[in-house]
Amino acid sequence: MAMGAPVRGPDVSGMPKHAAATRDIQGSSPAMAALRDFITRSGAVDAPVLLTGETGTGKSLAARAIHQSSVRAPGPFLVVNCAGIPETLFESELFGHEKGAFTGAARARTGLLEAAGGGTLFLDEIGEMPPSQQGKLLTALEDREVRRVGGNVLRPLDVRLVSGTGKELVSALAAGSFRRDLFHRIAVLHHRIPPLRSRPEDAEQMAGRLARSLGRRHGAGQVVLEPAAVAFVREYDWPGNVRELAHCLEAALILHGGPRLTAEALKSVVAAGRAA
Repeated sequence: MAMGAPVRGPDVSGMPKHAAATRDIQGSSPAMAALRDFITRSGAVDAPVLLTGETGTGKSLAARAIHQSSVRAPGPFLVVNCAGIPETLFESELFGHEKGAFTGAARARTGLLEAAGGGTLFLDEIGEMPPSQQGKLLTALEDREVRRVGGNVLRPLDVRLVSGTGKELVSALAAGSFRRDLFHRIAVLHHRIPPLRSRPEDAEQMAGRLARSLGRRHGAGQVVLEPAAVAFVREYDWPGNVRELAHCLEAALILHGGPRLTAEALKSVVAAGRAA
């Protein structure tokens, strides 16, 4: 396969909906079995979901799987990182605005809550949402309608909200930086995804799958991990979780070559990342 050629995913046309939706939730640990069960159960209802866990644990992947296992699967699945939107633009991004609502608003804009109509909106890092916008989001969710910035028309809202955060919202509630009423509104269903360091069997399995996928992607053939590399994968704490594991394997393959990845190659990539 040529360098950089796309890798086709498995054919899921004949799978049951819940099986197809959770096919990317990898791992044989009890924690991953519990997550797949949560996704299946959440997909059967339309209640708001809150996913918590450290960065890189797969919250966005789980959110997409919940959408795909639900009756809203034919509709849009939109993602917004609340930490990446300046506070001055947050209201416009989420609720939209009318033409002339503020300087630079040359045309009307549909907000994400409207744009995700009939589908699911994933608010990642909702713990970073500005306090000034939390009450407005709560009102929109409670009333099932949205008003664009600078507008007078109330537009019906038909969206399922899935939220994610790596922040300890209990501490934010105590500090008053996150509204308690909004928390209870978005966390009707709540699941915490555990870090990779607490499930070494999953780390080993994911590393094997990732190595094979990277080998195909980079034209390196059948890439495998040497036994010492497998031991390192199981023992290292992976503070960046699955995302860090994937980046480490890819960097090791590019910088040190294959088809057998060594523990030394992985350790050198980790050491370089810590020194950066």
